[in-house]
Amino acid sequence: MKATLIYNHDAGPLDSTGPDQLQEALQKAGYQPVYEATSSVDDLDAILENITGLVVSAGGDGTAKAIAIRLLGNQSAAITILPMGTANNLVRTLQIEGT
Repeated sequence: MKATLIYNHDAGPLDSTGPDQLQEALQKAGYQPVYEATSSVDDLDAILENITGLVVSAGGDGTAKAIAIRLLGNQSAAITILPMGTANNLVRTLQIEGT
């Protein structure tokens, strides 16, 4: 299954895991990772317009929200959140845990 990685370089601490390590982890988990570089939230419109498969949100609450809004109504895509922001309130509220 394809896994599209959307990585927010501006989220979280400077020592957080980078896109190369995340792509490697996705591949080891059996996914076909596709890294989409973004420079702003506006880039998400084109990336997510006809997306299928798994969308991996690697960033903070704002990144997850921006992706989720664009995936509303898309029954061909699923989102997973990697909490890499500063506060990560969304994953704490939803009690998302794991390594």
